[in-house]
Amino acid sequence: MSSYSYADPVLGMVVLRIPAEIALSNDLLPAGALTREQIVELAERREQVALHLHSSLFFHEWAHTLQVAAYPNLYRRAAVQARPIGAYWNTLRGRPQEWQLPLNLQLRDDYVMMSMLGTVAARLEINDRGVGLTPVPEGTLRRGVLTENDLVEEDAQVLQYRVEIGGAGSGRSYRRWLSEGQRYSRAFSILSQHMSDGQALRLLPRMVRAAFHTTRPLNAFASLLGTILHEGPDLFSDLDDAFSRTLLVDHLQGVYGDVDQEWADIRKDEPERLAVVSPERHRALVENTPHLPVRWYAGWNADPATGGFLDKYLATPWKYTGRGGDRLDDELSRFQPPLLLVLVDHPDRNLAAQTVKVSPSLKDLESEELGVSVRTLLMEVFRSKLLSDTRLAVRPPFAACPHATCPYHPTRLCDGWIPLPKRQEDCLFPEYLRGNTGHTLDQAGKHLVPLTERPD
Repeated sequence: MSSYSYADPVLGMVVLRIPAEIALSNDLLPAGALTREQIVELAERREQVALHLHSSLFFHEWAHTLQVAAYPNLYRRAAVQARPIGAYWNTLRGRPQEWQLPLNLQLRDDYVMMSMLGTVAARLEINDRGVGLTPVPEGTLRRGVLTENDLVEEDAQVLQYRVEIGGAGSGRSYRRWLSEGQRYSRAFSILSQHMSDGQALRLLPRMVRAAFHTTRPLNAFASLLGTILHEGPDLFSDLDDAFSRTLLVDHLQGVYGDVDQEWADIRKDEPERLAVVSPERHRALVENTPHLPVRWYAGWNADPATGGFLDKYLATPWKYTGRGGDRLDDELSRFQPPLLLVLVDHPDRNLAAQTVKVSPSLKDLESEELGVSVRTLLMEVFRSKLLSDTRLAVRPPFAACPHATCPYHPTRLCDGWIPLPKRQEDCLFPEYLRGNTGHTLDQAGKHLVPLTERPD
């Protein structure tokens, strides 16, 4: 089941799937067959079923959206990865010419590199001089090899374990828990070779959080490990979580310094040198990215007067969830995933029903910068992201359009579009295309042609 569920950092969205065999009759109706009231009722029931089936997994995936909100490096990555969402349409809008179909617009190499950084592997080499990193070929699976993705996943996994047991846990218990299923363990294994399991469990998430407050998390993680081994793991593992993490970040800052001011501009390339992101730079980035759904959560958490809650939750989740996640603290409820998507996993994609829930703390807010409600903004970004993901082959559409006679259908321009209408003539995609690109489909269905009157 875990392979069917994931978190989208750009949308701050958690996706959970319900097996078709336990779905109710309304779950398997064709797209567009339900009224708005029926959809709302069905969405609530699906959410209850999905969370019952995937409670532990939900907290793991939810942690990923909170990591983006709380860790500066992940936030910047998500902000940069969000930029191509509208780039496809903006290219057409900026060039009022005739375009032959199919379109062959490619993603720029720098954006491709941004998506690769989390999976580039390196081997940690520990010797008398410290801890170094050596890049290794993609797909290398051997002792001592880590990726940024390993760090992010194991950080979320420790939170998942602690929610399940309702406490901080112990090294022995965590190692036993890891053996019960296919779980991430590379970083924990590396640490536990040089310290006790209990120390490794306590230090791993603290090191990850400190590392992702820098521009080069893997290098920072290696540097922190070298310092911890030199000074002795007792010094750091026995300290209070918040103080220990602050000490680690301060150490990195003293050695490598702060990022430059331009770091907060996502139009600039990612810095090559290792540097620490100051709270001021983090807040500047959040203020400059009104298009990112988690920006409200990042802003609440980074506010020096009232913020810092996510740091406390990620360190001690059991205090806010109860054992097994059977309750949510009121403050934690404020940070529910911006979007929760529940799908019915069915081989017939036309029947793969879907419902989307907007976080209760966001749905009634207004975006002052953009002049729209946050709910409207989230749904527009969600729709555009689905179109972009499908076009770039990130993942297939959640549901296939049944209207094969529509002139837009063979163009594949609308693959991933939602909502799929009951009737072909009710589809809003042609209007969306005209409004976002200033183009429309010609009568032959072979070209996009500019509109006579351009939209504002």
